[in-house]
Amino acid sequence: MPQRFNSALGLSPHLHALVTDGVWVRHSFDASPVFRSLRKPTKAELSAVAWACCERTVKRLKKRGLWLDSDPLDDRFAQDEPLIACLAQASIAGLLVTGPNAGGRPMRLYGRAARDGSERGKKTPKNAYGFDLDASARAPAKDRKARERLCRYLLRPPLSQDRLARGRGGTFVVSFRRPWEDGTAGIVLSGQELMARLVLLVHPPRIHTVRYYGAWARRSKLRALVTPQPLETTTATEVDLAQEAQEASAHRFKRGYRQRMTWAQALAKVYAIDVTLCPRCQREGLHCIAVLHDSKVIPEIVDTLKRKEHPP
Repeated sequence: MPQRFNSALGLSPHLHALVTDGVWVRHSFDASPVFRSLRKPTKAELSAVAWACCERTVKRLKKRGLWLDSDPLDDRFAQDEPLIACLAQASIAGLLVTGPNAGGRPMRLYGRAARDGSERGKKTPKNAYGFDLDASARAPAKDRKARERLCRYLLRPPLSQDRLARGRGGTFVVSFRRPWEDGTAGIVLSGQELMARLVLLVHPPRIHTVRYYGAWARRSKLRALVTPQPLETTTATEVDLAQEAQEASAHRFKRGYRQRMTWAQALAKVYAIDVTLCPRCQREGLHCIAVLHDSKVIPEIVDTLKRKEHPP
């Protein structure tokens, strides 16, 4: 999955990949694939992969005339979108583009002292063009919660409301998830600077943000054999219900719809809020009575609930 941001909301394109520590082996055409786990990759192997990606990327950019030695006047993107290109250059360099301090760097907030060389973590060294590969995050095969946390990290948005606070004079304080090596724990941005950085973090249109490859690719012949299958039903009634649900899902797919979770399931999954649980007795049993769309009725109900000390 491509990511476009760093902790300071700066434009920093990089990739997040969720891979298995092994390969699927199929000895014959009729045999089922067997998973073979591999050992943890070494730093030398990670550096070799990073260098191979660097060579292929530089080669493709030079072929398209987008490398450092190309003429800036031939940049089509800068010609078509000069404002976005200017904002992108400033965001990558960490500079301000508006206000009296345009061209300078934003104010930093320090949370602790800078680390020395002995305290810094040992990461895979970068090559001359800044390509590196980190494979330190791992989740055991039987730890479903760890895999879910890893997937949530890959799909996280660029900014959380917990990290954003309003400062004085219309400024905003952006706190980092963890302090930098020099001790920087956050930066201060104006409203215009904050919007200028957020605009660049929106993915371009008509580009897939989540892609599957290998055995999980859409056209892979092994995808149906390695993905988990639903549990088999035993009774005739359950078989009929499952068949009806499958036909209904196929009908929605033909019409262009996708099967989604309910709002209650989505709130419980994302925000850990169970709306079907009664706040008084902590028992399940709440269900949807009606969905209100009238703009005149909704404010009246909200005002009525605010007047009460406790919600119904």
